[in-house]
Amino acid sequence: MTTPEPKIVTASIAPITLESLERGADDVTYHARLFRDMMEQQKRVNETVAAKQGLNWIAEAYSYRWDFLFAGVVELVELAKSREDWWKWWTHGPADHMNVKIELVDAFHFFLSYDIANEIPINPVSENVVDRCLNDLASDYARMVQGVKDLGTSEPENKLGVRLLKEVVCRATNIDPYFNASAFFYLCKVCNLDIPTFYKIYIGKACLNRFRQKHGYKEGTYHKMWWFQKEDNHYLMEWLNEYKEDVIGEDLEREVMQWLETSYQSFLGTLETGVT
Repeated sequence: MTTPEPKIVTASIAPITLESLERGADDVTYHARLFRDMMEQQKRVNETVAAKQGLNWIAEAYSYRWDFLFAGVVELVELAKSREDWWKWWTHGPADHMNVKIELVDAFHFFLSYDIANEIPINPVSENVVDRCLNDLASDYARMVQGVKDLGTSEPENKLGVRLLKEVVCRATNIDPYFNASAFFYLCKVCNLDIPTFYKIYIGKACLNRFRQKHGYKEGTYHKMWWFQKEDNHYLMEWLNEYKEDVIGEDLEREVMQWLETSYQSFLGTLETGVT
């Protein structure tokens, strides 16, 4: 079996396990639970997409790990287009705050997939892969939280935002690539995207990805553009912004899937009547 490239650590500190996190603040414990849900959801999404391609996710993922990393970088390039005011100092660029949050979550889907795929040769059992990646992710998140406390946030938002964006992209594209989760989570903070909101959008997008596959995305029969030529992403974000129920896990997933099914069938009905 091929030995995977070593995972580079950004700072030499003692590893932080989920057990140690759960002895900390309630919000950190809660965030650890959300990370686990996202990991499990990503595994399900990848299994669904792989099955559509006639692939076995666990057996094939390692060979596609660079595709996941590259796709995550592409999503962050889309984010950069939504915050041109951060880096186009020679002109006045737009700021699309809602799309920034969508692109962060989209990028995270691929970075999670990369991390999981990279662990498979070490832990070929699916559950072990999730546990190991989860501990790494929790450690990176805790490192970011402590870093913010130690360093403060006096740097102007535009300079801090573009620096973190460059940090994540450059670490993913250098000669020893890896996903810098600490910088990524700090970037989320700069973009006013807290972990519970990030989680809600993440579960929504994961459900949307599976929903698209179910309704012919690969075959080209799914309608991604809904009313007024706006993407399904747009309407999902509007619904999530209005969704105030304090639910997570399977309950949230069930609510999202029900909304997607109802909304999509309603849209298809307008196609039949010619009113879009």
